[in-house]
Amino acid sequence: EQAVAQYQNIAGQGGWVEVPATKKLQLGVDDPDVVPLRKRLMVSGDLSQSAGISTAFDSYVDSAVKRFQLRHGLPADGSMGKYTYAAMNVSAQIRLGQLQTNLQRLREKAGTLGSRYVLVDIPAAQVEAVEND
Repeated sequence: EQAVAQYQNIAGQGGWVEVPATKKLQLGVDDPDVVPLRKRLMVSGDLSQSAGISTAFDSYVDSAVKRFQLRHGLPADGSMGKYTYAAMNVSAQIRLGQLQTNLQRLREKAGTLGSRYVLVDIPAAQVEAVEND
């Protein structure tokens, strides 16, 4: 529910800038395309505002890209490749719709899960055991 509220706020403010998928950006690169990448990562909360806006793909951006990749079930290598660009350039409005759909599905299942269950997130390769005794 917190994520839905966050994305409603982001979408309500116009979403985020599209990151040009023109080249493979990675740690150590200094390129003007890093500026929109930094802005995008700041809007989604993956990069702190205090990291600033610059053309440097530094350790802050590397960590933020890895965080983004983990949240989206991608290999967390910190490199801006084809799949990371594709996930990053999905609009905030579409992401909000995905979150709302998944939250609704979770609510529908919640009554039938019982006090002990296992949640499996295949894209993120995560398993969570829940015990509500």
